[in-house]
Amino acid sequence: MKFKFISKSSGQLYEEDKGGKKYPPGVVDAFFDVVNLLGEIQDEKELWKFKSLNFEQLRGKLKEFHSLRLNKQYRLLVKLLTDEDGNKYFEVGDITDYH
Repeated sequence: MKFKFISKSSGQLYEEDKGGKKYPPGVVDAFFDVVNLLGEIQDEKELWKFKSLNFEQLRGKLKEFHSLRLNKQYRLLVKLLTDEDGNKYFEVGDITDYH
């Protein structure tokens, strides 16, 4: 699927490898793995095969987002949208501390 970044910090991390030092070891590697996976899948339903990602729709003030687990503490927020041609795509948001 296609994706684009709506978070400046996530975009810089992915495209320029900037800002990764503020996260614990392994989080940045997991971020790259997850974002690359988003680009490889054909449909969001494929994410449910990866139980460790815990792909889920959020509730409350973040209800427009889904989350993908990077580790036990950090999540990547994404929006699942549909363009004018009916094609689904992701908008990649921030890495958040879940706890």
